[in-house]
Order: sequence, then C-alpha cells, then structure tokens
Amino acid sequence: MEIPSYSDVGTSVPIKITVDAEMSVDDYPEVIHLLAHGNPTPHILSAWMQPMCGKAEFSTRIRLEKSQKVTLAVKMKDGRHIRIDKDVEVSFGACAQIGTGDNDDIAAFLPETRTNLTNQATTGTIIPIRALISHPMETGMRKSKIDDEWIDQRIIHNFECSFRDKTFFRVRLYPAVATNPYFKFFLKAEQSGKIDFLWQDSFLIDFRDSRNLAVS
Repeated sequence: MEIPSYSDVGTSVPIKITVDAEMSVDDYPEVIHLLAHGNPTPHILSAWMQPMCGKAEFSTRIRLEKSQKVTLAVKMKDGRHIRIDKDVEVSFGACAQIGTGDNDDIAAFLPETRTNLTNQATTGTIIPIRALISHPMETGMRKSKIDDEWIDQRIIHNFECSFRDKTFFRVRLYPAVATNPYFKFFLKAEQSGKIDFLWQDSFLIDFRDSRNLAVS
C-alpha cells in the first residue's frame, strides 16, 4: 500500500495498491478492502479483480478526515488473508464539509467520463487503463451555506470495466473516494475486442464509455 505518510489536506490523497500474485486462475486477489479508521464512514472501497488484469495493482485518490490508520485487507483466491496498516498524518481533514452548492446544484450536475489507454497492443502485453468521471461525490454530511439545509448524498457507488463482455475490474465506492473518482488499473492483452466502462450513480443514473483494442 503506497500512500503518503503526511498530507497537508485530506481532500484527495493518492494511494496505490499492489498485491504479489501470479494472476493465474489459482493465484489472484478475489477482493480488496480499504478502510480509514478515523473517517465518518470507515469503508473507503472494495475492489474485485480477475486474472485477465495481468497485474494485481490499481491506483486511486481518497479522502481522509484526520490523522489516522489506513487498513488494506485482501482475500486471495487460495483462501489466504493479507492485512497491512499504515499511519497517515493529515493537517486539514476533508470528508464531511467538502463540496459546494445546494441540493438543486448537486441534482443538476451532469458528470462526464474520460478514459485513456492504447488502441493497439502486442499479444501478452499488460496495458495500463485510466478512467475518470467528473463527479462531486457528495457525502450527505454537509449543510448548505445558503439555507442551512442538509445536502443529499450523491456518489458514484459502482465502477466496472469489462472486456468482451466479461468484467475484469470492479470497485464498490463509498463517500471517502475523492471527488472526480479516478482509477488506474491493468488488462493483459490476449485478443482484440471492445473494452466497456460503467459508472453507476446513487441517483440511479448509469454513465458509459467504450474503447476498441486491437491485439496482434
């Protein structure tokens, strides 16, 4: 778990998670959980990977409310469990009060998606994929400065990426994932096909993108 030991502001703390695995049918992480013990809601995310990722690694950005312990817990395919704890010092926390606008502004926001990856690859190459969606990730723990009204929670609660209609990377997101959720992950290029991206909003709206990959 690569995360800074110190962050000036807890609004968007980078983190990279890597698991030592062969990414074979018998050796890969079935599920990865990330928790922050001092946040209002400790669960940050859960991620599921498949061997076709080629590399058990992903990066994102998270919110931390204060200096605290961050825990990574992994369940491997063979039943092993791995846990890592790291202390992160934060000068200015940012979970509950982050965000601007009232309920009408949050409801009217229209997210936009962006993806970045190569269009061509050699067979067996492990290619990086970057996916981002512009989104307020409203926690539901903030009051409007205009009328002191509680702002409704609105987050991206699910992200998944599929290749040839098979999901190989999926994340369940909670409010402690930073504004404009970003993920970098991997795919082992074995054959040509279409890569589909899906983001699901807690307002029951789906956002989609797709890219074609040519493998030779």
